Amino acid sequence: MTYYLFDSRGFIGDIASIHGLFELREYLSESNIILQEFFENGYTENMIRFLEALSGTESDDEKIKETILNLKDLIPKCRDIAIISDAVETKEDAQRKDEIEKRYLLPKGKKPGIAARRQRARELYKPRGRKVQDFVHAKLIEIAGKMKAELTRGNHPFDLVIGDNVIDVIILPPDDLDGEHSRKPKSG
Repeated sequence: MTYYLFDSRGFIGDIASIHGLFELREYLSESNIILQEFFENGYTENMIRFLEALSGTESDDEKIKETILNLKDLIPKCRDIAIISDAVETKEDAQRKDEIEKRYLLPKGKKPGIAARRQRARELYKPRGRKVQDFVHAKLIEIAGKMKAELTRGNHPFDLVIGDNVIDVIILPPDDLDGEHSRKPKSG
């Protein structure tokens, strides 16, 4: 399972493997509150501020350095919002996405405002904040231990390595870890 970056228009690119994102978060969260909030919430609405915070950040660790450069390349491509997502979609998620699209449908010629585009994106792409990241990472470590596998690092598209074999792992977190940002707004 790779973590991806989405914006109000959809997929932007791959951020990192499960362990790669964990390492990146642990490294970057120490340096700046803006970066910490991005990983805590699973999204940012201020990409300019985020890039400014990220601009002076470097690491001696090559894998973390590569992942930082990757994030620096992806963030400017985002419009309105930058969301960390695992893009895992169940049948229920597909149905939920159809309902969200219908709810945000506007008459021909009308365009949604920035707040509506951001809310729609949060609902569609389910930001994966710190709670989900920690849950998924802990499960991955448990799986790796049982399989005697190594964790991949950086923006590798797979999660585990055993000899010459790579393994992609999908871990579905409980819904209650998603937080308020991915839930349907309460009506009236």
